[in-house]
Amino acid sequence: MILGLATSEAHAGTWYDIPGANVELRQCNKKFEGVIEAGDLKNNIESLIGKRICLNSPGGSLSEVTEFIELIQEKNGFGTGGDDAVTIATRIQAGDKCESACAVLFMFGSNSYRTAYQDKVLEPGAKLGFHSPFIDPRLGDKYSGDVAFAGGIQIANLLSSATYKTSTPMGVLPEELLSIVFGTPPDQMHYVDTCAEMHILGISTPDVEEVGRDYTGFRDCETNEAVTVSNSLEAVVETAHRVCTFSHVLRYRKWFSEQSYKLNDLVSFTKKLLTKKPEILDHSVYKTLKGGRINIALGGWNYPVPGWMTNAAAQFCVVQLDGTFIGNKIDLTLHSPYVTFGSLNDYTDLGSAIGQYFNFNSAQAFGLSSLSLKFPPPFKLKIKKIQQSDALPPWARKQKLSLACGISASEAIITKVTSFTNLRQKAGLNGRVIGQISLGEKVSVVNPGDFLRYDRCAAACKGTNQNAIKQCIDNNDVWIEVQYNGSRGFLSRKFLE
Repeated sequence: MILGLATSEAHAGTWYDIPGANVELRQCNKKFEGVIEAGDLKNNIESLIGKRICLNSPGGSLSEVTEFIELIQEKNGFGTGGDDAVTIATRIQAGDKCESACAVLFMFGSNSYRTAYQDKVLEPGAKLGFHSPFIDPRLGDKYSGDVAFAGGIQIANLLSSATYKTSTPMGVLPEELLSIVFGTPPDQMHYVDTCAEMHILGISTPDVEEVGRDYTGFRDCETNEAVTVSNSLEAVVETAHRVCTFSHVLRYRKWFSEQSYKLNDLVSFTKKLLTKKPEILDHSVYKTLKGGRINIALGGWNYPVPGWMTNAAAQFCVVQLDGTFIGNKIDLTLHSPYVTFGSLNDYTDLGSAIGQYFNFNSAQAFGLSSLSLKFPPPFKLKIKKIQQSDALPPWARKQKLSLACGISASEAIITKVTSFTNLRQKAGLNGRVIGQISLGEKVSVVNPGDFLRYDRCAAACKGTNQNAIKQCIDNNDVWIEVQYNGSRGFLSRKFLE
């Protein structure tokens, strides 16, 4: 069966070696150009194992693609991966296209340790296209629509059968891929060209370090998650709400498409949700070397678990943002691990939410740039000199106190120091200094929730009087055991958030 074959432009397929490929930057060792025909893949399998292949093809023989993937399966013995895994990684370069059967091959790109990640890269300016199978008119009248139907079943099995999970580290390929393939008529082509859809299908953009090519200054889908807003709490909350909403829709996307899978359905549903104002549960801002780390917790019924008909469906959403304050504007970027959700019934305070959920239930967010943002085209960065403020804005300083002598999170950030604070061997200002930790650095809390304090602060730390707790902390009367760069010691609670 021939898929997506443009007979007037097609030429026989050829393999090329690419010398000097940088494996660390996920560059290709080999490249295939032309129509995929019988033997093009199977006859070259030994030279392709463990390689990254670039593809530039209008399609061709679906049977050759499926038999090639099945041969990989056979060589692996349907195992679980490891040093002897038989895999290929895939990539499409700027200006090239990979359509039809080629696109199916592209989707099976995986790294050499298949238990980790799918590994397929789409460069800016490249085209990845899918459509339904069709009968090649060159096959003659003896072939009926049954052939196309059989080909469709073959694709469905290839993309969804659990027996193929050893070719896709995250399990079977995304169900949305089936909708894209069979929802696109044979005489049309669905091109994947948005960051959100690439995320859904497990497709990567090039590494940001790879700036010496035709797309100098390129920002990939992750680093493109940046936005400039007015320097106000309202604008930051609105941004956090966008992050939570976009992440919520992508996470539960199977509930929000009207018919099968359509990205446009998700975009429309997202716009409706963004009109609902969220409930602000809490927020905090602390100074970093480049500006401020902003934590925001939002709640209400904006981010429910779909299908649940009880109050337990309501979720809170916590977002961490990095902000650079520039006059009356803020440059905001997502801070890893981006965004997380939890049951609203379990929410107590912002610090506990971060400590309990961020290390175990983080999720990629597409909420700063638009959900329907097109795959970023090549562009050059415009360097301009900006006047950055060293001080937090008034709205960030005027925030609700939520202090405790202990730190419930497993990690904390150095804050409220000019340049660094001292790591001490024992708790207290008399403890021997064993190291220095700079402003904005992250440390591990040895026993979250535990702390050492002077006797005069015993009652304050057990109570809820915020002023009393603050006074003990500000007086360096409370100490936290931490670990930093292999050293274990104590830091004053005053300099930890």
